[in-house]
Amino acid sequence: MLTERIEKIRQNYVNSKPQISTERARIWTESHKRTEGQPVCIRRAQAFYDTCAELGVHIFEGELIVGAIGEFRKCGILTPEFSWKWVDQEMDTFSERRRIRTL
Repeated sequence: MLTERIEKIRQNYVNSKPQISTERARIWTESHKRTEGQPVCIRRAQAFYDTCAELGVHIFEGELIVGAIGEFRKCGILTPEFSWKWVDQEMDTFSERRRIRTL
């Protein structure tokens, strides 16, 4: 049997709309703007540092074990340091993508 707290967290997740977090991409982009003209290795290192320093810590109501990839309960993240071409190619069709039900 689930506790009331766990059931509330579960319902919150089940009823949450999937969203895309742009927080990481925004930090990375702003960092690259500030370091324009510097060597690529320095720019990437600075962007990584800035991301670690500025990325928000998101703790949702009722959680005892915390840690989330983004600021939304159901969240996909944009990771410009790893992969960005698919976002550029699929940006206009995000709202039409088939949702995968996890629960």
